[in-house]
Amino acid sequence: MVGGEGVLVDLSIKGCRVESDVRVQTGNQLEVRVYLPDHDFSLDVESSAVRWSRGREFGLEFVRLRSEAQELLHQVVKTLENGASQ
Repeated sequence: MVGGEGVLVDLSIKGCRVESDVRVQTGNQLEVRVYLPDHDFSLDVESSAVRWSRGREFGLEFVRLRSEAQELLHQVVKTLENGASQ
């Protein structure tokens, strides 16, 4: 079991890129808790898969989320997309 912290970058509906000092290998399965700015609660990803890893960065594919987390993820990504297009 590995524990650690990182900075989430490039969030999408299907996954994200993470910058972290924690070393992971492609194929590892991770449980992820994302703390979102302007929210009093976290986005909990029950299962994610490491799809690539380079130095201090790795890419995650979200494999399993509860329906509440999926809805929150959609809202957050939509908000980010709207902010980027303005």
